[in-house]
Amino acid sequence: MQVKLYKAGEQLPHAKTTVPYAANFDFDAHTLEPPPMQKTTPSFTIRNVYNVHTEAENMKSGLLTEMAHAAAEAKDAEVPDVGAPLKALYAFSTDEIEVCVTSPEIYEALKPACFVLTNAVVTERARRAKLAQPKMSLAGGLEYVQHITVNSPFGLPSSDVG
Repeated sequence: MQVKLYKAGEQLPHAKTTVPYAANFDFDAHTLEPPPMQKTTPSFTIRNVYNVHTEAENMKSGLLTEMAHAAAEAKDAEVPDVGAPLKALYAFSTDEIEVCVTSPEIYEALKPACFVLTNAVVTERARRAKLAQPKMSLAGGLEYVQHITVNSPFGLPSSDVG
């Protein structure tokens, strides 16, 4: 990635200031993600493709902002501009996420899947896997332990627990 550097007095287009950055310049404000778009159009597939592309742009923007922040703190003579404003991503409905969770073929056909969708699918699958694990109550576990014969190490006589 090639980064344009700006000299003292030059205008920084995204930062809307001139070099050097002011000591109180708010770099964090340039890394805030806008709320997701709650539209159900365009199609599920197009929203996923848009998000994949937009996530990459947002990551590049965040990296540029971090580079600008580091250069400003180091008081470099030439500094990069902060990244472009972050773009909103599309949200996905619970029904769309459910389809991806329960139909691996559909989820695979969407790939590359955006991080937002991948995170939702992986989180839901993990939640369901945890719910599907057998549970042992404290009383049931203790009842089970009461019927185990413990063989003592060091050749001492065995004892029954319980």
